[in-house]
Amino acid sequence: MRTRLVFLMLMTLLAAGGCASAPDAASTPASLATVTETGAPSPPGPPLEAFVLWAPEIPADGVMPARFTCDDEDLSPALAWDGQPAETRSLVVVMEDPDADGFIHWLVYAIPASFRGLPEGIPGEGEVEGGLRQGVNSFGQIGYGGPCPPGATHRYVFRLLALDAVLDLPSGLGAEDLRRELAPHLLAEAVLTLSYARP
Repeated sequence: MRTRLVFLMLMTLLAAGGCASAPDAASTPASLATVTETGAPSPPGPPLEAFVLWAPEIPADGVMPARFTCDDEDLSPALAWDGQPAETRSLVVVMEDPDADGFIHWLVYAIPASFRGLPEGIPGEGEVEGGLRQGVNSFGQIGYGGPCPPGATHRYVFRLLALDAVLDLPSGLGAEDLRRELAPHLLAEAVLTLSYARP
């Protein structure tokens, strides 16, 4: 049985340069420890100089393991990020399939600016503890709906949007309504592209 997901706001303000201070390990929930403590696991390569998004549990080839898809547990993958603008007040994650006319797999919004990632396996609820809210995907369900391509390999694009405001939006929004609300507040975008083909 998966441990109940707990979200807590980090207890530190953003440090100079837009990076969050490292939280006290004792105050960091176990489910978030790998993606909040000291700014999340760093991706391979040179030091970070820009707004970047990565998936710590995804292999280097970018192919999503089956547990994140309709062929297995259909869990949302862990995500991590760094380099958001100092003016960031909240964050949004959008996952879509450009090979299926922009099919929406996941919408997460009202993510606190102090968060440096999301853990694996967020439950399919409109609002999860900590105030994070989820919208309706193209399957017609709230929360994450994993890849389930009908044939060839599809790409799955994760977009992390940094906003200059904390928007009081209800859970259960669709993609178009969410994009309309976010548009005036967009500061920056980080993009991660993964792939999957069914066995």
